[in-house]
Amino acid sequence: MEANYFESTNISPEALNLTELELNTWKLHDKKLPHRLMTAMAELYTEIYPITKNEAFEILEPWISAVWWHDVAETAEDGGMISESEMYWEKVRNGLKQHYVLLVAKLGIDVDGEVIAEHDFERWVAHHRRDYDKYTHHDASIVAGLSEIPYQEAYVLGKLRADAVWMHNDTHLETGVTEKRAEELWADTFMKLTEFYETYIRLSRQKTV
Repeated sequence: MEANYFESTNISPEALNLTELELNTWKLHDKKLPHRLMTAMAELYTEIYPITKNEAFEILEPWISAVWWHDVAETAEDGGMISESEMYWEKVRNGLKQHYVLLVAKLGIDVDGEVIAEHDFERWVAHHRRDYDKYTHHDASIVAGLSEIPYQEAYVLGKLRADAVWMHNDTHLETGVTEKRAEELWADTFMKLTEFYETYIRLSRQKTV
């Protein structure tokens, strides 16, 4: 992302707000703060979807459980405990299924929540295993499934979010990156995710006109 992105593009306050909300969830997940993470996700959900804060908390209860098991599954997998990690990954899958079934029911859309959940599960796995192409595909499938944006256009969005996520991956100091470089990568991550939301908002409005 070029440094003059904000200067050359009319970024909407809505896109900036969504970016700040989502990046806050990433930071809270990195810090292993589940209660604050769930509150932050509820704030993000109420901005994206036409639901109340209480409805968001209800929908997110199985999601936060999936996040916890996701961390356990990753640790087991990285430690070579394959059978244990598979068991934990299945708990992640089940939590996501419950989450998306609740979400699509609350939104009243004609979509199979379990199909969306499987895409999100595979997206989480692809993120852990650093498979950029699979991550992009599954992210695009989630966007297309929960909106009127066709997959081909959603794939562009998937790449934007994947780029942001991969930059975020490199900000962790334990990877050997310097603190200064980590700050630069966070700035790039912010710009890339803002581009994602600006494009998402534009495409969503085009489909509803």
